[in-house]
Amino acid sequence: MLNDIFKTVGPIIAAAMAGKFEHTEFRFDDGKLRFDGDWDGVSLDEFDLTQAAPEKVVVFGPNRVKITEGKTFRIQLQGEATDAIRFSQRDGKLVVARRNGGAGETGPTTVEITMPAPRSVTLVGAGFIEIDALAEDASVCITGSGSIGLNNAACTRLKAKLLGSGRLQAEGSVERLKLVSAGSGGADLAELEAGKAQITITGSGSTRLACDGEVEAKMMGSGNITVFGRARCRVQSFGSGRFNCLPRHDRDAGDNGEPEVPQPPKPPKPPKSGGAAAKPKRAAAANKASKPAKAAKPARKPAKKRKAPATKTS
Repeated sequence: MLNDIFKTVGPIIAAAMAGKFEHTEFRFDDGKLRFDGDWDGVSLDEFDLTQAAPEKVVVFGPNRVKITEGKTFRIQLQGEATDAIRFSQRDGKLVVARRNGGAGETGPTTVEITMPAPRSVTLVGAGFIEIDALAEDASVCITGSGSIGLNNAACTRLKAKLLGSGRLQAEGSVERLKLVSAGSGGADLAELEAGKAQITITGSGSTRLACDGEVEAKMMGSGNITVFGRARCRVQSFGSGRFNCLPRHDRDAGDNGEPEVPQPPKPPKPPKSGGAAAKPKRAAAANKASKPAKAAKPARKPAKKRKAPATKTS
């Protein structure tokens, strides 16, 4: 079971440690995101919006991005650090980042992207992405402490990956869901109806999902999985993590994907008082034991033997 988990999450961890993801090279220096190689990001004024709409979106840094479904490809910027946003598109993949990894550019900025429903969305860093729709066969990935919110999903297959402390929240429906989480991140999918789900968790993260079909879960560490519905579950667990099955109407129970902690049993009620309070049995027994013992009666004297009557002889 451990080998299966390592095979699933190992490539994700290795890619992050190597500083490569989706063929985009980057590195972290002094907590800042830096790009290596020939990444040629340009400002929005220089970016060519007449090219074909992308199929994938990769966002780096503390940006707020909103992806809205539409036939016409366009990008709009709002906020204080719009001059620092850089764009690049190659092989159907749109990359959004900040100049010099965001050094010296701390103002909040929103990037609004209108495009056909993307097949892949990736977030690296502490940003936030709101997705209006995804393609039928799609994937989302969070590396770092960022968050992705997915609205009105209608996917045949959805692959989700979380590496770090990021959070994924989704609503809608998906026929087949595959989720891999490594770290302390959380996936709130309680409003996402999954026909079939495959969940792998390593670390302390938590996952909530709704399913009436089959759920296959592999857990290593202290993470928790909560399934709402009437799913048929197969669980392999190594560590202190918990797997919980709850009715669908309990979706709002608990926080951070954990069910409410059961309350301790109530103490027994005291005996009803009517007139004079009845003394406890133990107290009565103690009172009896405190009374002096009665003196033993002297032994009876042995009874005298009667003489046999004399017999007359003739």
